[in-house]
Amino acid sequence: MVRPIYIPIQVKDAIQNHLNESITRGLRAYESAFEDEDVLTGHLFGLMKIDEQNVIIDDLEVGGTWKWSIDYKKFGGRGKGAPESIIGADGIFELSLYRGDEEMKKSLLFQSKLDWQSRDEKLYLQCSKLITWLGAATIINYTQDELESYSIEDVIANHGRKPSEMKPLIQLLGDDFINCFIGDSDLRYDAFTKRLIWLDRDNETVATKFNINRRLKINVTAPRRFPFQETKIDKIISADEINKHQLNTDLNDFNVGNANTLKELRKIQAKLSKVFHPDRHASLPQAQVDLFSEFMKQINNELDKQKEYIKRKKSNS
Repeated sequence: MVRPIYIPIQVKDAIQNHLNESITRGLRAYESAFEDEDVLTGHLFGLMKIDEQNVIIDDLEVGGTWKWSIDYKKFGGRGKGAPESIIGADGIFELSLYRGDEEMKKSLLFQSKLDWQSRDEKLYLQCSKLITWLGAATIINYTQDELESYSIEDVIANHGRKPSEMKPLIQLLGDDFINCFIGDSDLRYDAFTKRLIWLDRDNETVATKFNINRRLKINVTAPRRFPFQETKIDKIISADEINKHQLNTDLNDFNVGNANTLKELRKIQAKLSKVFHPDRHASLPQAQVDLFSEFMKQINNELDKQKEYIKRKKSNS
């Protein structure tokens, strides 16, 4: 299951720009590492690794300093019992969003290839194993000109032949993965127990031994939000007293302070009187009529203040 992880567009852009720069630099090393997929992967992911970066967001609800980083870890090696021979993948991408003590996480398995061109029987077998994690697994192919990604279902349909439809790795990670179009929120790797854990179709959480080879982890930390503090209450009121305790409303919301002429002010006054004047609500219980009377008094006070301001402004001009 993919549960959306909210990350501001400014943070996404910063991550995507870094990934794009890293991939561009990594392609330059293709010639020297051409014959060794493991060396090329290590060099590329090493370039993607970056210490914590800050992005300041100016927004009322999600504003503050957002932090992001990318961590790369190489765990194991090849040979008998290697992860790709067991589950069909040799690595995992992870995205984690930290909000205080809460962590939201999702993962994407990957199998990497080097200059894959023709039919690959081994890759076909690996993809047939990865079908267990359909929607949360992909194939990466390193070429001299592009880092490509392919869906495992397309590879299976082609029996290991290279599909015609390709997506650049930068788009897969910087767009689809970060925007939660691919990957799974119930799939995760436990590096301590070396287990791959996920929720199956029977809603059972299962795990299997997985000595993962490589992990690339994108970490995003939201601005720290302090726990809700208990509001100091000065008085407990009954339902009958509610009308005596109006919300501290800013009357500028009614455009009183926006009037620049007495004519504009009269129009605003007529509009507000039509809504709030107590005479228009005489059929209501007296308590409500009294509430309108009190509210209209406050409006009239603001109107009087604005009227004096307009007169002073006119006399000074």
